[in-house]
Amino acid sequence: MDINICSVQIIEKINFLRELFESSQSFEQINFEIRVTDFTWYLKISNFNPIMELIEILLKDNTLSYFESNSQIIKSESMIDYIGKQIIKYNPKSFRQSDDNIKNKIYEILTQEIKSQNLYLIGGEMVFFAKLLNPLNFMAITDFESIYKDANCSFPENYENIKLINYDSHKLPSIESIHSMNNYNLIANTSKHGLGQKKFSD
Repeated sequence: MDINICSVQIIEKINFLRELFESSQSFEQINFEIRVTDFTWYLKISNFNPIMELIEILLKDNTLSYFESNSQIIKSESMIDYIGKQIIKYNPKSFRQSDDNIKNKIYEILTQEIKSQNLYLIGGEMVFFAKLLNPLNFMAITDFESIYKDANCSFPENYENIKLINYDSHKLPSIESIHSMNNYNLIANTSKHGLGQKKFSD
């Protein structure tokens, strides 16, 4: 792996784990999944024979929000990040753009292009987009339960407009009705599978 393409925070975590695990097992044989913010981090390990001493060292790190070893969840707390001065707490399993360059470019484009105070948000990172753009009104839908819970936690006053749906069976409002909803802007951030075919009502 070329760590030169990783963020500084990821490189720091890789070096920390390399130093911690190298003496117990070949580091290159262990599979690590790491996600970081400036405030918390996520660690998933497989192909590793856990040694309690090492696990205890990891658990002493208060910034480690999520720790999974060989499919066993040892710690699961909210990840923490900020947009400006606004704190965002979210499920470690919720989608977050992992490449800071892409994330910052998306945020830059959205703040420049989105002028409406009314938003219709679909899919991943909808909590972050709502915090970033601070709309007067927004509707949000997702098919991912943790993102749905994140949104309700961050915006409890807007719970009636936050929906957990099944993309395969749910019909979204027509494009015409979206345009008629007081100039709502639509931001869709779905997986590579998208919303499927014919998801908007006639």
